[in-house]
Amino acid sequence: MACGSGARNIITGSRAMTGSRSSHQPMSNREARGWWLTRSCRKRRLKNCGRDDFVSRYRVRAFGPRLFWPDDLPKSKLEILEPDQVLPGGVVALYDGRGRLETPLWLPEQRTIVFGDALTERAGVLRVWSSPWHEKRALPALRELLKLPFEHVIISHGDHEPVHDRAAYERALKLPPWTG
Repeated sequence: MACGSGARNIITGSRAMTGSRSSHQPMSNREARGWWLTRSCRKRRLKNCGRDDFVSRYRVRAFGPRLFWPDDLPKSKLEILEPDQVLPGGVVALYDGRGRLETPLWLPEQRTIVFGDALTERAGVLRVWSSPWHEKRALPALRELLKLPFEHVIISHGDHEPVHDRAAYERALKLPPWTG
């Protein structure tokens, strides 16, 4: 499900890969029975990205990070995401070595990893986003994800395409980090 310009902050159980609905069509209560994941929306200046309205309307469990910016505190009770935690639908929270404010998700049924800010795409090239501990923590953690049998990665930030194949991910780990 998409939510206006904050679409990349939201993943619902049955909508992460299918794209079967217009981004502005609401889901029925039956369709929303799965789960909701969110992150801080401060960068987009969207107050809570509609997450509280979504959780209230559909009465779903909410999952999120440990930290929110003071001007973006959720009203809904959130369950903290931890690496290796299995979420409804068999989705698994992963560790990306970047400070755990963004938690990648492994969707085994779709053979896909969904990233928040760990990766970006610029001029058609998938890149790892720079962090102060890029060599020491981020790259080893991201290399560890190669043990998963994924075929695709979905990213939140880029110039063109949000979906990339495994080969693009492997190339990204060999390139200098994106510092833009």
